[in-house]
Amino acid sequence: MTVVTAIDCAPNQKTEAPDGEKGLAVKQAMEILDQIQNIKDVEKLKENHEKWWQDYYKLSYADLGDTSLNRLYYGSQYIFGCCTRAGEQAPGLYGVWTTTDNSGWQGTII
Repeated sequence: MTVVTAIDCAPNQKTEAPDGEKGLAVKQAMEILDQIQNIKDVEKLKENHEKWWQDYYKLSYADLGDTSLNRLYYGSQYIFGCCTRAGEQAPGLYGVWTTTDNSGWQGTII
């Protein structure tokens, strides 16, 4: 059995935005899932995903000569890579992760 999930986010979506089928993020995630018809489609998505990360890390390779610094650097690169994509909205000042469930400023101070 293969279980496929999709996660998407909607730029500038307000905290009071509708959930369920009317929510933009849900609609976009469903559009991604609608493209998957068989296991080969899943394998292709995985292959594209892994290639993206390989290309990303090649562009940002650095050896700082210290295991702790390298771990910090690559951890930060991972977080940055998770919340940025070409052609997509850049993350807010706190990235895609805020420290509260319902920040009064959408996670960003404007």
